[in-house]
Amino acid sequence: MIVQMDKMSAPPSRDRAQCLYEKNIELENKRRRSAQARVPYDPNAWQQMRENYEAIILEDHGFSEQHNIEYVLWQLHYRRIEELRAHYNAALNVAGSNSSKVPARPDRVSITI
Repeated sequence: MIVQMDKMSAPPSRDRAQCLYEKNIELENKRRRSAQARVPYDPNAWQQMRENYEAIILEDHGFSEQHNIEYVLWQLHYRRIEELRAHYNAALNVAGSNSSKVPARPDRVSITI
């Protein structure tokens, strides 16, 4: 049996996808402002953006293709990897500057995610 949903109970998939896309634009703008001000941004923002992009892909494939969401999601992950690499290299440099005291142990460098 197919049950018809009333328009008032659930927004159409295109509207939901558009809303999630706009939320991600807002989150990305906040991230950029934080980076420019050299202030840490909300660590949950990355997770929220990832979930929003995944929901867009599942919600409305046409919208996803139109806005190239799969590629944007890939870029989001790649940017996160680059951030972690930068933290790792910075920790190695700090450990290297203290090499006279303690040998550098890259496997023991703690990185906060």
